[in-house]
Amino acid sequence: MKRWLYGLAAAVLGLVTNQAPVSAHPHVWIDLRSSLVVDSAGRVTAVEQEWLFDDFYSMYVYQAAQGTVRDIAKALRELAGQNLKNLEEYRYFTDLRAGGERVAFAEVTDYDSEVRGNRIWMRFVVPLVQPVNPRTERMQFAVYDPTYYIEVVYAKGAEVGLGALAGQGCTADVREPTPSEDAVNLAASLDRDETAGDTLGELFAEWVDIRCP
Repeated sequence: MKRWLYGLAAAVLGLVTNQAPVSAHPHVWIDLRSSLVVDSAGRVTAVEQEWLFDDFYSMYVYQAAQGTVRDIAKALRELAGQNLKNLEEYRYFTDLRAGGERVAFAEVTDYDSEVRGNRIWMRFVVPLVQPVNPRTERMQFAVYDPTYYIEVVYAKGAEVGLGALAGQGCTADVREPTPSEDAVNLAASLDRDETAGDTLGELFAEWVDIRCP
């Protein structure tokens, strides 16, 4: 079991995977929305993300929270905070590169979570340690689970938010993944307790290229 799925979430995910097919990664699905946070100098300072978890996972989280406390909103926010704390060592599943080099992130402190429809929604902001100027450095980023236990893909019709960069001629182009047949077969062969290491997920990631004039 992935270490970041802490406490309630770990127990819930255990219930889910015990009833779901035991083979083939991924086992949890997230619909993603993202937007860049930009300062007055036109530099990217953070990546804001919204995660919408799949119905099956959401159902068990919600039911478990109902049996634990009366205040569902409080329970979900506490769960989000703990999961983000444990996601820190996984770089919050966020891979942002400037000039070909991975950038460092600061601790996430701005976050929230709630039920939307029948699904668990979580929003959080990943701050960069040092701002990036997309006009002087080639910038790209992706959001993915390195082990591909969880699949993170952009929600249908979702566009990457560019903040103040949108009015300055910048664009965000999402590149679809092109995993090899071997990678697809490997993912399909993995049981829920197996891992192919921390490189499989990148092969299935949707990368966003930021281009500015």
